[in-house]
Amino acid sequence: MASIRESAITTIRLSPREQKALVDDMESRTVPAEIEKERRSVRVTFNIGEVKVLIASPGGDPVAFSVVPRNLSSGGMAFIHGQFAHIGAKIVVTLPRLYDVPLEVNGEIVRCRHVKGLLHEIGVIFEDEIDIQQFVKLSRDQVKQVAVDTGSAITGHVIIALFDDKKQPIKFSIMPRKFDDKSMVFNHGRYFKPDSPCVVGLTVADGTAHRVVGRIVDCHVIEEGVHAVKINFEQELDLESLYGSDHEAVSGSQLENESVLRTLIVDDSEADRQLIGFRLAQKGYEIQEAYGGLEAADAVRKGGVDLILLDIFLDGECGYDVAKAIRQMGFTGPIVALSADERSKTPADALRAGCNAFLTKPVDLDELQKAIHQLVTFDVQWEQIESHDVPFGPIHSSLLEDGGDSPQVKQFVESIGDRVDELQAAIELEDLKCLNTVCELLKVDGVKYGYEPVADFSVKVSQSLAKSGNINNVKSSVDDLVAILLRVVP
Repeated sequence: MASIRESAITTIRLSPREQKALVDDMESRTVPAEIEKERRSVRVTFNIGEVKVLIASPGGDPVAFSVVPRNLSSGGMAFIHGQFAHIGAKIVVTLPRLYDVPLEVNGEIVRCRHVKGLLHEIGVIFEDEIDIQQFVKLSRDQVKQVAVDTGSAITGHVIIALFDDKKQPIKFSIMPRKFDDKSMVFNHGRYFKPDSPCVVGLTVADGTAHRVVGRIVDCHVIEEGVHAVKINFEQELDLESLYGSDHEAVSGSQLENESVLRTLIVDDSEADRQLIGFRLAQKGYEIQEAYGGLEAADAVRKGGVDLILLDIFLDGECGYDVAKAIRQMGFTGPIVALSADERSKTPADALRAGCNAFLTKPVDLDELQKAIHQLVTFDVQWEQIESHDVPFGPIHSSLLEDGGDSPQVKQFVESIGDRVDELQAAIELEDLKCLNTVCELLKVDGVKYGYEPVADFSVKVSQSLAKSGNINNVKSSVDDLVAILLRVVP
């Protein structure tokens, strides 16, 4: 459908105060058990006044309306409308984000329930799930529930390695906001350029590390100083084989570090220092303590520190500044930030300041051990990215390595969009003959115009077809080929 135009029809003649009262009254009512049981994700009140929707009318043009939103989830929403709406009608909803431009979301109307007078409650299912934290601030309990709904509770902390301009790894351990077999989303204080390669380290059910090569596909602001970063994995994960049929994260108590870690605990609370220190000492850590930044800097200067646990809110000084100062001294070991402040901005700021992980107080020793183990044992180099099957970055013609121009090469590059459409159509229609024909054409043209990766991955698709003859068994190979084609440049 077309995008929502500026002017929209208002069908609800209520003042803002009356609209809020109506929504509050509806939200206060008990949801029937059978409906609550069917809900697949956390649903929150979304009483923000009005939003614009574009509803397809049977046999006519789409019509734009201003409606009153009631609630929102990652998979859909409900709103109050002054008209009846047809079940199955397509809809576009313009959702205002907290710290970014509004987002237009496609969906379908699945419920229209009469409320009173001309008012109806409309239920919508989105075509693609949204990141609910872009639109509403969640409570602590809601954040935890979202973690369960979005799969991030499966993994616990995971470690991510990105690379700077010198191809040196930047490592940090985070709790994903969303995790599934194809992608993950996390928060960070820094902006990361889309299409940047990365390696994700997962601690799986048997306690071993599993590495996944991925690529950043999106990085946008969700609030001041906080970016939501999305990574797509190059290969689909088998979550059952990694985490077991129950999809439970491995316990930190199952993990052991190969060497004794000399750990500096920086906290202005003596009780907190002693409690954390005592528990880690029982696990074989060598403990040093520091009250504040000056003592911490002195300990680092003397050497003998492998790991730092740093309270963010120290007496009279900021933990972020302490982290920056320690990094400027040349300390390259892991720094784990600790704080009782669970606002999303706090861990984002800590990571931006040079910390490698963030944990909330009171500290969960199991999660602390897991984060430390990941940071200490996870080693990754740029060469592991370069040796990955699917090449990263733009793919240039080997015929034009010395510069220059070629009308034939340019024409081939311009035809890439058509080839991608043909591949995707063949998959959708399960047309094996068409798929094989396109791959044969790409194999010849890839060699002819100096795009060897195109030829190589076309051969892989053809080989998969010959081996299985099943469209479902070649989808991943076609996805790899499409990824190659989209990186082809003159």
